[in-house]
Amino acid sequence: MERQVMTTVQKQATKNFSYIRVQVLVDSDNTSKLQCITADSQSAESLRASKSDVLNESSESLKQELEELRKITTGKDATIRTSRKIITDSRKKEHEKLRAEIKQLKEKQDVLQKLLNRKDLCESVAKVINYVSSNENVTNKVIEIAFLRQEVTNLKEREY
Repeated sequence: MERQVMTTVQKQATKNFSYIRVQVLVDSDNTSKLQCITADSQSAESLRASKSDVLNESSESLKQELEELRKITTGKDATIRTSRKIITDSRKKEHEKLRAEIKQLKEKQDVLQKLLNRKDLCESVAKVINYVSSNENVTNKVIEIAFLRQEVTNLKEREY
């Protein structure tokens, strides 16, 4: 922006000095020199005024641009804060959901472990019952054999 101001001022000064040179060449008497000094004075004032105008315009332009950038930055900051809150809330919800799923899985695991323990217990009871039943069968066979021996002994005694 400063370069634009300087370029504009230089162009204006070049125009003014060219105008003054032409005036001096056309009128070489004292009157023309007086006009040249007057023109020079007016040119300097004009140059100052135009420089001031350009600086004021560029200053206003910069202020407006700065204000626009502040608005954009404020909007983007708000968007970033909102996005971060959304992400944080989303993560919290996801963690809560995972915790609930883990809790359900642990409860299912407990139920399955209890069922497995009951199944093992039932199998153990069945084995005991089967063993007792087998034992009763063996005991009955032993009694039956003892009874048959006794019968055989009784028969032999009668024969003699």
